[in-house]
Amino acid sequence: MYNFLKVSDQTLSAMPSGKYSIELESVRVADTKDGAHKILAAVFSVTEGMKYGGRKIFEYWNCEHHNETVVEIALSQIKSYLRATSGKDFNAEVENITDLCKILNDTAHIPVLATIRTVESVGFMPQNKISSFAELKD
Repeated sequence: MYNFLKVSDQTLSAMPSGKYSIELESVRVADTKDGAHKILAAVFSVTEGMKYGGRKIFEYWNCEHHNETVVEIALSQIKSYLRATSGKDFNAEVENITDLCKILNDTAHIPVLATIRTVESVGFMPQNKISSFAELKD
């Protein structure tokens, strides 16, 4: 039996904008809602602090899209992330989205410093989005 009388409603508000230590948990290839394009769906986890440690941030990178600007933005964000995990610029050609997904998953659990912003959209609760990645310095 589940007794809901003893628990209170809980809502998670967005974290304040700022810099947080995060790590990639996983990435998977997915279709866009309309099924016309492929995205990389990434799950990041905040690694610092009692208050926000363990919080999840979901990023969706449009890597296969008819609009080249959309793809360029996604690849720029991914390149920034890969640079932050290795300390080196990532200047490689990757054959396909599946290979790119594998490269990203190989970097899982490497802490990076992320600039997080809060995004508000009509009809949705405020969400956190990653603006940029940087190498985490000791």
